[in-house]
Order: sequence, then C-alpha cells, then structure tokens
Amino acid sequence: MIYCNLDNFHVSKEDLRNSPSRCDGVSEEVEMELRCFGTTLIQEGGTLLDVPQVVMATGQVLFHRFFCKKSMAHYDVEAVAMTACWLACKLEEEPRHPRHLIAVFHRLQRRRMKEAPKVLDYYSREYGVLKKSMIDLETIMLREFGFIVHVDHPHKLVLNHLNLLHQGVQNPLARTRLMQEAFNLTNDSLRTTLCVRFKSETVACGLIFMAARRLQVALPTQPPWWELFDVRFEDICEVCCEMQALYARPKAQYINVREEAQVSAMSAQPTPQASPLTANGQASRVDPGDPSSPPLLQEGSNARSEGAAEAAQGPLPNGVSHRPAQVAAEKEEEQRPSKADRQDRKRSRERDYERERERERHRDRDRDRDYMRERDRDRERDRDRDRARERDRDRSAAHDSRIRSERNRDRRDADRRPDRERERDDGERPKQARPERSSSAAANGRPSRSPNKHSRRLDWAAFKRDRDADGPAPTKLRDAPLDDREAALTREAKRGRRDRSYSSSEDRD
Repeated sequence: MIYCNLDNFHVSKEDLRNSPSRCDGVSEEVEMELRCFGTTLIQEGGTLLDVPQVVMATGQVLFHRFFCKKSMAHYDVEAVAMTACWLACKLEEEPRHPRHLIAVFHRLQRRRMKEAPKVLDYYSREYGVLKKSMIDLETIMLREFGFIVHVDHPHKLVLNHLNLLHQGVQNPLARTRLMQEAFNLTNDSLRTTLCVRFKSETVACGLIFMAARRLQVALPTQPPWWELFDVRFEDICEVCCEMQALYARPKAQYINVREEAQVSAMSAQPTPQASPLTANGQASRVDPGDPSSPPLLQEGSNARSEGAAEAAQGPLPNGVSHRPAQVAAEKEEEQRPSKADRQDRKRSRERDYERERERERHRDRDRDRDYMRERDRDRERDRDRDRARERDRDRSAAHDSRIRSERNRDRRDADRRPDRERERDDGERPKQARPERSSSAAANGRPSRSPNKHSRRLDWAAFKRDRDADGPAPTKLRDAPLDDREAALTREAKRGRRDRSYSSSEDRD
C-alpha cells in the first residue's frame, strides 16, 4: 500500500520488494546500486551548480519517489537524476538555467566514462535531444507524483531534538560534535530508501540514536527519550541497520539495466514449436494409442521436455529447422546494417543537420535585412512627415503675419481718418485776417522777434483777440443749425489746440 497525501509520500517494505523495477527483472542488489549512484550523482551535480544542500536533498527524495512508481528498465538513471535536480531547483526557489544543468551532468557522464572533457555546444543536436528529454521527463515525473511534490526533510528535526535533549549538558564541544555527526548521517540517509519508507520524525530519531552510539554519548533512557517523540524502538533499529548496510557497500557504479532488461525479455519469450508436416504439406494427426506418434502436450514441464526431445530427433520435412529462434537471430544479424553503413548514415544526418543550420542562418540574415529596410522606410516616412509639418507651420506663420499687418494698417488708417477730416474741414473754411504780431509787440514796447517754428511766442492778449475774433460759441449746440454746429465744434477743437500750444510755449519760457 502506498501512503500519499499533501504532507508526504511513503511506501511500505512490501511495495519496495515488488517495485516496478523488480517486475522488469532488475534484482534488489542492482536496484539499490543504481539508487545510490543516482543520489550520489545529484549530490555531485548540485555541488558543481553551487546550490544549497536543501536543493540536493529534495532532488534525492524526488529521485527515490519516481522509481517507486516507474521501472529503471524504462527510464535512464542519469536522465532521471538530472531532471530531479532541475525540479528541486524550482521547488526550493533556486532556479538554474537548463543549459547549466545539462552541461554539468554531461561533464559528469564523460568523467564516469573516462573520456576527455568536451565543451557541449548549445546549438548542437546532442544538446537539443538532452534538453527535450529533460523537459519531457519532468512532465512525466509531475504526472506520476500527481503534482504532490512537498518534501519534509529530517534535518531540522534532528537539530531541534538534540537541542531539547541537551539542555542540561555542560560540555558544549560534545554537543557540537553530536549535532555535526547526526547532520552528516542525515545527509547520507538520503542515498537509501529511508526517506520513502519512514516519516521524518522516525528517521531523525534513528539517526540521533546512531550518532550517539558512535560518539559514546549517553542519552536519557528512564524513560526512553524516543517515546517523547512518539517513535518506536523497532523503527529506530531498522533505520540504523539500513545506514550500516549503506556504509558497508562499495562506491556505487552505473549499470545499464535497460539493455540487459531487453535482452532478458527477448530470451524469456517462449520458443514456438514447429508442427511436423507430412510430405504433401498437411499436418499429421496425433494418435494417443499409437506408440510411434509424439506424446500429447501436458501442463507439466516433464511432458513438454519429453515432447520437445522426441520432436528434435531427425530432420523435419519441407526443410523445417529445429532452431527457429537461432535462424531468426541469424536473419536479423544479416539484415542489420554494418558499421560502415551506420557511419555513413550518421555522417548523412550530420550533413543534413548542418544544411538545416545554414538555412536557418540564411533565414535569420534575410529576416534581419528586411527588418533594417523596414526601419529605414519608417525613418524616411517620419522625416517626410516632419518636413510637411514644418512647411505647414511656415505657411501658418506667414498667414498670421499677413493678417497682423493688415490689421495694423487698418488700425492706422482708422486713427488717421479724423486728422484727415479735420484737415479737410480746415481747408474748406475761409481764413480770417489776423493782426500783425510785430505791430502789437512794438505797441507793447517789446522788440519784434522773427517767427520761428521751434520757438514761437505769442502773448496772451493776442491769443484772446484771435479767440474773440471767431465769435462766441452757441450756448446749446443742439439748438443751432447743422452747419453752425459743425463750425462750432471745429472752433472748439482749434481753441483746444491753441491752448495747448500757448501753454507749451509758456512752459518753454
């Protein structure tokens, strides 16, 4: 039974014994070896990627969970380890670019195969295949998990339990050493199936018990300290035995169980038995009473072996062979392409890929050239629009200037019209004789002065005479005739100008 909820994911020991890998012919020893190899690969890859320890721990747990549901004969261990590490980076909010993960795990694979280091081209077919397989495998993992990817690690529980148990310990060095040893055991426990078999509380207590036994540190036994955390002593012993078995194993190596599983599956298929045919091509009847006839096939293995032994004696008619499987294998070997043919096909695929890349580069170049042309056309269109706007602006300014000049001219004409009318009225009116100023000046005993348009001085008496000579203005202009009113208005205007001229001359004096 598989216990799976939103909190965690656990399987029983019986489920691990009947895992999908065991059903496909992978032994328990090989499965454990590959589990250790995959988790070690995740630890090394995470170290090269410079991610926190929690990311590597989450990736190892996801790796174990996936192979509790899928067989190692169907999915490669290295590919699953790389995908689990990538998914753990996302879950723990430490994202890494896919090219970095692929480059790191590709380097680890070449190191395992003892090949020279090689820089992975991000535009090669190999990189494209690795990236696509990683993305597809991530989708498969999430689908198998039901998108339940929550992981509860025992690391924090180990530290909390030790802090609680060591409250009365006076030696800080022993306390620190015990914490470090328990934390190291916790990291190593992720290479086993403890993370999918037990809850994190049980694993934490078992690792604390093992670390205390290693360092000879006494823990409370009256009452037992593990009962404080609701953990059974039998589970603690099983955790310790699992860790002891892990340390007794040598370094894990990669085993390609996919090919071995295929070969074992082919060899396990039943070999079809050839039916004995008569010379005329018809099947012979089997008579149970005839001793010369072959025995009937029964359910037991002895009957099948005896029948096969008797059928194998002597050649069969119509060229039927006793070794149909061997003949089929020989035909398949003959039809299999040679090494030279495979190399030619590989070179042909590489040439096709290079041609496709060249065509893609040409398409990119044409696309860039079209983009540059379109951008130049847009810029020229913008310049034409700016020039048209400038011309419209100049026309508008010229029109406004012309309108302003016409308005100013009309205003000046309007201002000059009263002056011209007054000049016209003055020209039509007859001029009156005025006394000589020189005689009036001589009569007053002052010397006569030559007239000057800039400095002309008139006495007040002469001004009064000139004003009285025009005659008194009517008391009410609206009672006078129209001609008399116009003449009176003209005289009043002239008097006002004279008064201003006389006052200005007196001011100059």
